[in-house]
Amino acid sequence: TVPIYILSDTQMEIQDFKGGKLDFSLTFYTDSFYGARGDALRNGGTVSTLDFHQSFTSYNPASLAYQKRPYVSMSFIPIRYISSDLVEGFLKGNFDSKIEEAVNDMLEDAFKDMTKTAGVETKISDVNSYAGQNPAIMGFEGVIPFGDNQASFGIAREEKFTLELKTLLNGLETLIHVTDDSNPAIDISMRAKGDVFLNMDIRNVVTSFGLGRKLDKFLGVGVVVEHYNSSFYVNGRGDIEGVATLAGNTFEFNTNENNSLQQYANADLSADAWGLRFGGSYHFLGDTLELGFDFAIEPELIYKGDIEIVYHTLPDSIDPSDFTKTKEERPDTKGTFKLKIPSYGRITFSWKPGAVININYIHYF
Repeated sequence: TVPIYILSDTQMEIQDFKGGKLDFSLTFYTDSFYGARGDALRNGGTVSTLDFHQSFTSYNPASLAYQKRPYVSMSFIPIRYISSDLVEGFLKGNFDSKIEEAVNDMLEDAFKDMTKTAGVETKISDVNSYAGQNPAIMGFEGVIPFGDNQASFGIAREEKFTLELKTLLNGLETLIHVTDDSNPAIDISMRAKGDVFLNMDIRNVVTSFGLGRKLDKFLGVGVVVEHYNSSFYVNGRGDIEGVATLAGNTFEFNTNENNSLQQYANADLSADAWGLRFGGSYHFLGDTLELGFDFAIEPELIYKGDIEIVYHTLPDSIDPSDFTKTKEERPDTKGTFKLKIPSYGRITFSWKPGAVININYIHYF
């Protein structure tokens, strides 16, 4: 037999649709809120070497020249106090309803080329969602003075930003009726049901090694070497089962590679790079005034790894000799993904009449 390809007049109508249930969880944590480098939220970025136990990862590396005793600090998040309830306040509405609205928009877009039987809506049935920060240990920082407290060595590890996304959509089911005005023989009923899951994990960790020394009783200098480690992982899959009936003949999808409905996306990317920070600080008037400067030469992260995206769709034309044929799509994922960490220079003036008062200027490159 010679296959007959139906081209322009194929009509697809959704006659039945069940949206299923969506479980959605988005968790994150970052020491930008709470840890050593949380300057922007804690005090506007103004930190001085006149402070007690100043952080060498947070401020001028010359702070290592002024440490008087060893210390170890650890930053952690003990409870979930940024959660869906707080997120709802930013969204000005129920978080579940916002997620449901977003999913329904995606479903509407997915079926935009199909008509619908009266009363049928392509909407999700139930949503259970959470978004917020997780309890976690964010990192640590330790400093050991030596040389009669004229120098110090420091080491630190910081979880700069971590995000975990878990999504599961199950119970989705639909009935699609396919006809063609130019060929009455094309009258196909296709029923499909599917489950979709997506896991995503993003992690960014900075490990720092620092050394500082006093050049005289007024002037101190320091240098910090930073190792950046960044990773991005995605695993997504759509498992769709379907059957189609034409002229009393019923065929199943997913019986061979030509009628597959498999959908998946995988990405496993990572990047490593080194950065350098150095600075100096001049104390005068009995350690009540400071004039400091520091510079950061930050790296460009170049991600390496694999990205693979494969999905199968119903073709624009239907072959009556095998009406379960699908077409495979593999988007081009070649290319290079780069992320440039901004470098900067900073000048600081501090006064310590009791509490420390700081003024600084930062220029980012």
